[in-house]
Amino acid sequence: SFLRNHRFADFLRVHQIMSKENWILLLFILLLICIPLTESRFYVFLGTDILIFGLFAVSLNLLLGYTGLVSFGHATYFGIGAYTCALLMKKASVPFPLAFAAAGALGGISALIIGFFCIRLTKVYFAMLTLAFSQIVWAMAFKWNSLTGGDNGFVGVPFPQFLDSNVLFYYFTLGVVAGSCFSSARW
Repeated sequence: SFLRNHRFADFLRVHQIMSKENWILLLFILLLICIPLTESRFYVFLGTDILIFGLFAVSLNLLLGYTGLVSFGHATYFGIGAYTCALLMKKASVPFPLAFAAAGALGGISALIIGFFCIRLTKVYFAMLTLAFSQIVWAMAFKWNSLTGGDNGFVGVPFPQFLDSNVLFYYFTLGVVAGSCFSSARW
């Protein structure tokens, strides 16, 4: 009798702690975890792309949502990180964990440099300067054919051995995005 009442009281406490939003979040997380169980390569690729662009949206929300500043430079850091990781892995044979860390570091350093010029600007001036820097980086990537492949793109980047399947890559991406979302929410 006591054991049953004790379990019921625990259930009520958990139910009171879990708000409607938390239940929806829990269901969403379970859905994300179950996507690879569909055994459809299409849904796994689509889920991975959605997660990557979701992370992009979270970073944009930090600036637009909390400060009200419109930035056209977010794709710049996204591209700098992607090219850094790809170039280090393909041209210098750097292992993925180091290339991935270097991508984040160089993206962050680029943000600090560009941010130095943009930090005191407001509204439209901030947006226009981030757009200008974004276009400079885009032009460099587009015109530097020998390094980036230009308009043909950058092909032949070796895939990390420990992420050799689409499902493992999906779960890796899910972990990175979940960690980033958690740290963003705690900030």
